[in-house]
Amino acid sequence: MYNEEKTIRTLFANARGQLIGKFGTIIGANVLASVIAAVSAYVPAIISANTEFSFYISTAITFIISLFIGVLYFGISKMYLKLARGNEAITVGDMFNIKGYNIDKILVIRAFPVVIEIIFAIVTYQLRKGLWGSVTIIGWVYLLMIIQGVIVFLLDFFLLFANFVLIDNPDMQTIDILKKSCELLNGRRVKYLLMALIFIPLRIAGYLACGVGLLWTEPFIGTVKANFYLDAIGEEPLSPEREEKKADLLQ
Repeated sequence: MYNEEKTIRTLFANARGQLIGKFGTIIGANVLASVIAAVSAYVPAIISANTEFSFYISTAITFIISLFIGVLYFGISKMYLKLARGNEAITVGDMFNIKGYNIDKILVIRAFPVVIEIIFAIVTYQLRKGLWGSVTIIGWVYLLMIIQGVIVFLLDFFLLFANFVLIDNPDMQTIDILKKSCELLNGRRVKYLLMALIFIPLRIAGYLACGVGLLWTEPFIGTVKANFYLDAIGEEPLSPEREEKKADLLQ
């Protein structure tokens, strides 16, 4: 335990050091999760959305699949936390290992952003149907995308630590997990806002590199968030620089 909170620069430096030699494993897990999500997305696409009924059936299937894809990302969150703590090796298989965890809790946490996504998909569908052929339709669609992005961003302040709290407290009730996630951000929201602003150019750079750059930026961002969580609960994360100095002293 320690009392001094880490600066953003220190959190980023820790994440970089923790990922050295581990990038391949965490990238492999993210790629595998993305491939599974992409393949799963074709399942609802098989159903023709030419009618309103088929659209809603397809949307319902998308909702269910998206929830269970969240289980994979929960597993990846475990990998990020292991990296930040530096006390266990990580493997791609970790993303499938949810033994000891109540899957219902994982699905409830995942449901919040998925429900937002589904609601806006339905609103956009109805808007397209009502304004089909209108020159204003593109403007409305973009406005909805912006509103959705803002809501998801604000929701991140609510759910940021939820997976990490569940990992450390598998017996905690879901409502208490969500409360704990919010409490841990008390006094740290401005700090996270600054971090989130730094994440934006990192992601843009990843997209500009034909999306390939995201293979490195997303693991880095995930590891930074894990370090931020440990900092919030007062646990000393792995500091590669400190470990190097310790090794030098032992020689």
